Amino acid sequence: MRNLAKISELKTIADREKLPLKIVQLDVTDDISVKSPIQAISDENNRIDILVYNAGYGLTGALEDLI
Repeated sequence: MRNLAKISELKTIADREKLPLKIVQLDVTDDISVKSPIQAISDENNRIDILVYNAGYGLTGALEDLI
């Protein structure tokens, strides 16, 4: 997650569903921010089973300007 202050709802759901979820802070616009936690998780567990890059993309403007 980019902002760990927003972790509470996700953590509550994971705990309720008994999901072994590991949440780390990273920002996909910063290479070091991405590589460091992935390496740490890989070193800790010798593998990564599932990695979700759920980065959003925003495009704003008048429709006729965006086409």
